[in-house]
Amino acid sequence: MASTFTVNNGLEKPGAGEQEGAWGGTLNTNFDIIDRVLSGVGSVALSGTTHTLTTSDGSLSDGQFKVINFTGALGANNTITISPNDQDKLYFIINSTTDSGSSGPYSIIISQGSGANVTIPNGGFDIVIADGAGSGAAVTSLLSKKITTGQLTTTGNVLIPDAGTIGSASDPDAISISSGGVVDFTQVPTFPNDTIETADIQDNAITLVKLAGLARGKIIVGDSNGDPSALALGSNGQVLQSDGSDLVFGSVSASVALDDISTGDAASTLATSAGDITIDAQGSDTDIILKGTDGSSDITGIKIDMSETAQIQFPNDTQALAFGADQDVTVTHNHNVGLTLNSKDLSGVASVNSTSTGTRNYILNSSFDVAQRGKTINATTPISGANNSENYCLDQWIIVSDGNDAIDVSQSTTAPTGSTYAIELSIETANKKAGVLQWLEALQCQNLIGKTVTLSFQAKSSDAAVDDFRAVVLSWDGTADQPDKTIISSFGSEGSNPTYNTNVTAENTSANLNLSTSFQKFSISCDIDTSGAKNVGVYIFSNTTTGLSTGENIFISQVQLEVGSTATEYVHEDYSTTWLKCARYFRGWVETSDDSANEGPIANGHNMSGSGARIHLNNPVPFRATPTIDQSSTFVVSNGTGDITGFTLIDTIGPGTNGLYFVVTYSSSIPNGGQVIVFLKEGQGGTARWFVSCELGV
Repeated sequence: MASTFTVNNGLEKPGAGEQEGAWGGTLNTNFDIIDRVLSGVGSVALSGTTHTLTTSDGSLSDGQFKVINFTGALGANNTITISPNDQDKLYFIINSTTDSGSSGPYSIIISQGSGANVTIPNGGFDIVIADGAGSGAAVTSLLSKKITTGQLTTTGNVLIPDAGTIGSASDPDAISISSGGVVDFTQVPTFPNDTIETADIQDNAITLVKLAGLARGKIIVGDSNGDPSALALGSNGQVLQSDGSDLVFGSVSASVALDDISTGDAASTLATSAGDITIDAQGSDTDIILKGTDGSSDITGIKIDMSETAQIQFPNDTQALAFGADQDVTVTHNHNVGLTLNSKDLSGVASVNSTSTGTRNYILNSSFDVAQRGKTINATTPISGANNSENYCLDQWIIVSDGNDAIDVSQSTTAPTGSTYAIELSIETANKKAGVLQWLEALQCQNLIGKTVTLSFQAKSSDAAVDDFRAVVLSWDGTADQPDKTIISSFGSEGSNPTYNTNVTAENTSANLNLSTSFQKFSISCDIDTSGAKNVGVYIFSNTTTGLSTGENIFISQVQLEVGSTATEYVHEDYSTTWLKCARYFRGWVETSDDSANEGPIANGHNMSGSGARIHLNNPVPFRATPTIDQSSTFVVSNGTGDITGFTLIDTIGPGTNGLYFVVTYSSSIPNGGQVIVFLKEGQGGTARWFVSCELGV
């Protein structure tokens, strides 16, 4: 008959007639198992998240230890399954595992089947019973059970779980202790003799609000015998003061010197219900100073200097006056420059220190509202080669590009908030640097030379391919008002700045402004310190030479050049003012197919001979200098018509001269003395024009 094994610990029971002469080995093994089961202490190293604690039949195994110390480094909780699941077990278990990372330490979970488990936290100990109920076996903690009879005696500490309770059978939660050690009682505790002796009370443990029977307004003080006494409330207006021995209520009979009042530690109000409040510095050569603290810095905000006839001083650079509930209007001091108002509305103020307040932005046609040559400038419109480099396009702006036909220019309604138009630069030749330039007349820019200026503008591109976009402030130290339109001797490669011609100086080192596909405001500040500078200009350009394809567009508007190191809010100028400023330099009549066409009368005069007339062209503002005239497809109208075949200026233009006199000749004979009016011819396919220019640049 074969051997069998005990149910719970696997001791071998030899069958009848089995192992004759060999029982010694089996018996010894059984004794070893019994020894391990009764008092064996074993150490089992864990890893991972699971471990099987096995009891093997007829041989020593970890599952036979009475006391098991689990060790090993864990990165998560580890579930230990007792096997087989039909054995009854009693274990003393210690969790001595360590943390393999930085998120532990971790618990071990003792399981035998689908029934209850016991979790032992890291560093914890428990006594557990496994019921051996097969697949539904459960594990129970003996230490979680209550002691229902007898007495618990210990020479160490008694610890209960966080938020645990201590009580009696009828009131099990009479005392509860939170995780922070706060003790709560469900019943009012009873003390010996129904009292708490003074020696048992900690300092400040009982507050005045806990004292019953104390009348309103009374104060407990010590009397002459050292006993507590209630001080009666004084009369209205009296204050608590010392008479040298006791505290008493009394009236204030003397004033307090201002320098005897110490610094307070809370918000304070200086108020009176009637009359004025006067702050009077009565000492000799004294001022009134208002100070405060920002962070830890002591700040003087206002000083009233009595030695300067009560001059009110704001003693900090960049100090501002703010107006309105949300401080939306400010006047800011710019050191050694002046004042900056953050709004263009000066509400009727015409000048400051006899200087006009109207010039903050020195750029003309800064939002590209005026387009006397037409809204579209390309290789054929309004004339052949109109978009060549060094040609004027929209009023006051010059195309500067690496070769001709690099960009087309148009007046676009894709504009930033606050403006109607922007200048649109459309790429016509791939990978060519190109942009627009404006030179300022010497008469207009002397206030800029030798000062810090800021150039600002709004810009965007239609495509991310424009990945290098720059701007530069230029000065010209050649002959005044004769700056080069050909400002660049070498455009250079992408990433490098152009090389500028003789007499042209870049006042700042331009860098990529990182143009995006949404309008954003850019600003550049620099000093115009070139010796002998006569004219100032700005050049805004694409510096991209790779990946730039035909048809991609750049939009620019709200260009502003101002004195100071800060870009202020853009000055929106009315259209009439902008147009009149442009008319000083250029008048244009052109046959176009859009609403920029100006096909009205150009000038008028009288016939002097059969085919010649003296003509006067009136300008609403003085021309800057004697202009040149470029005309094509024009004719005169009187009691007959004649195509203009030539013209000759009669006189030069001087300062303040609004008119332009010239003689025209024409193809048909008109009676002498008749009135003659100059017009553009219609139906010329966009070539008819009359351009009068005294613009800057050679």
